[in-house]
Amino acid sequence: MGGLYYFNENGDQKERQYLDRASVDQLGVYAFDFITGMPCSDGTRPGPICTDFANATFPNYLGEYKVSTDVESWAGYGQATYTPNILQDKLDLTLGLRYTDDQREAGRTNDGWYANSYAPGRTDSSKDRFDYTAIADYSWTDEFSTYAKVSTGFRSGGSSRNGVDFNKPFDSEDLTSGELGWKSEFMDQRVRLNGAAYYMRVSDIILDYLPDPVDNPQLVESFNSGDADIYGVEIDLQAAVTDQFLVGLSYSYLDYDFSNVDFPDGTDHTDTTELVWAPKNAYAITADYDLPVSIGEVRFHLDYSWQDDQFALANTEFGKVEVESYGLLNARVSLADVEMGGHNWQFAVWGKNITDEDTANYLIGATATTYLAPAMWGGEVIFEF
Repeated sequence: MGGLYYFNENGDQKERQYLDRASVDQLGVYAFDFITGMPCSDGTRPGPICTDFANATFPNYLGEYKVSTDVESWAGYGQATYTPNILQDKLDLTLGLRYTDDQREAGRTNDGWYANSYAPGRTDSSKDRFDYTAIADYSWTDEFSTYAKVSTGFRSGGSSRNGVDFNKPFDSEDLTSGELGWKSEFMDQRVRLNGAAYYMRVSDIILDYLPDPVDNPQLVESFNSGDADIYGVEIDLQAAVTDQFLVGLSYSYLDYDFSNVDFPDGTDHTDTTELVWAPKNAYAITADYDLPVSIGEVRFHLDYSWQDDQFALANTEFGKVEVESYGLLNARVSLADVEMGGHNWQFAVWGKNITDEDTANYLIGATATTYLAPAMWGGEVIFEF
């Protein structure tokens, strides 16, 4: 098995920043002159010229900047499985190989406003490398097998979009992972239980750093520093309680350690660095029940998922920026396999986040927050032909 992959993307991203957007949009006041007490400008916007940009102005508008990117990546990969003539053909050996060529260019420009924190600059990143996957799978019986897996990978480097010096790129981070697991079925294949334990070593990990989190939290530098050891377990259980009733349970646990995390200012932050968007515990429960009726089949579905607290910012020196734990409950009821006019129809009603959980689900550093979508209800009509 093999294939080719190609990806190309060109894009522009613009962002304006304000201290008081209402004054700018509604009154056209871009800055105040502390000497005259009047609205003022640097000459690129409406209003009288400010008397002293360095010491005697207060900007409402912080400027606009644009980042233009050009990404081109292609890869070729192949995978083969060999069953040696030993151990009663119960051993399968799989080897996969991938070659990647990744090219990235980016440029940042601004509108020239005197209070703009983002100076122009250009960066480029070039990466080509081989990665591999090796798997040994042994079938002890028709219902139980174990496997061991080793693989490598990487995350591409790039540019600090909100960094002070855009001309300074960050490099890629490298990953080596190992996994031991099992797959099993029993009770006449009515129960399926799979599990795995894994370990990952991330080198030159990409981190975000706020050089001035109090006065200039909009400045975010991305850089490479240190290594991370990540380990965890995953368990997945599915059981057919009856021919019509299916339940499922999955659980994951994750922990990690950092080492040699030196920030751009030369300080050691190993003890105050956390892995972002990595909940320590997470689980999901599902239940499905199918009820045959005269005109088709009524299907009931319920699922609940929960995840632990997780960090949104790696550096915790100035306090932890965390998304709190939350759970989501979804439900769906459908009438399926309805034959009408020689075709198959399905009618369904559903609810998402039906307990109306309103917890934050994403933080952009300490400056912006998004929240879970509120409870939603809907219906569907599906026509198969």
